[in-house]
Amino acid sequence: MAVEIYQLNININVQDGEKKDAGGGGGKGAANQKEIVETCVDAVLEIIKQKEMR
Repeated sequence: MAVEIYQLNININVQDGEKKDAGGGGGKGAANQKEIVETCVDAVLEIIKQKEMR
């Protein structure tokens, strides 16, 4: 049985600066944040493209 998703909400909280207790960031704070944002933007654009195809 197919499941169709009508709406997907993505919430992110991006903060400048690195926290020492942030859990395994490995010192890649800014680069990792940029990668996360790019991934989210790509996912949102893909959803919009699929929605327009309907």
